[in-house]
Amino acid sequence: MKYVITEYKNFAIFSKTTNHSEIGIELFGKPISAGFCHFENGKIKCYGESISLGLKSREEDSDIINEKFNL
Repeated sequence: MKYVITEYKNFAIFSKTTNHSEIGIELFGKPISAGFCHFENGKIKCYGESISLGLKSREEDSDIINEKFNL
C-alpha cells in the first residue's frame, strides 16, 4: 500500500498501482510526507518515499495513522 499525510494530519492509504501525486492533490492540506506502508505485528508501518511528490516517509507517520485507527 501507499500513503500520503498532510500538514493537518489528514491521510490517505491507497493501492500501489496509483501514483502518490494523484492522491496528494485531493487531500485537504499540503502533503508533507508520503511513502509505502504495510501491516507489521498488528500495526501499520510506514517507510520509503514518494518520487512523484518528492516527499519521504517520517518516523511519526506510523504513529499518526495507527492513532487514527486505534491500533
